[in-house]
Amino acid sequence: NSVFTLTLPAATNRNAPWDTNLTPIGGRPYLLIEEDTLPPTVAATAVLSGAVRIELAWGGQDDGSGIAGYDVAVSVDGEPATDWLTDTLATTAVYTASPGHRYDFTVQARDGAGNVAQTAVWALTLTLDEAVFLPLVVR
Repeated sequence: NSVFTLTLPAATNRNAPWDTNLTPIGGRPYLLIEEDTLPPTVAATAVLSGAVRIELAWGGQDDGSGIAGYDVAVSVDGEPATDWLTDTLATTAVYTASPGHRYDFTVQARDGAGNVAQTAVWALTLTLDEAVFLPLVVR
């Protein structure tokens, strides 16, 4: 329950020259090492900026050993994913796409103990004919 109770050995050194009842040096120390077994949390967003520019942002949180790095993979139109960014500490990047495709991004966060978590986001790029101009506002 997030609480550890330890009974430590008593101090035995009574070498305080000014008072022999003092124990200025404590007993033998114990080291408590708790293994980090919890994965980090990770979240991501993908925003289409223009017809083919995908602005990706991601971030993670790990209360144990901390975030050690991120891996970002991309899949185009349901094809197998390929690595785009590996072992990076960056939390934003711009992906230049081609018009008329679906892009699926998988962001994987890894903590210092090797625990992994991932999330996915996607974006659709547009194919615009010559009669359509951005921004298009519909009411």
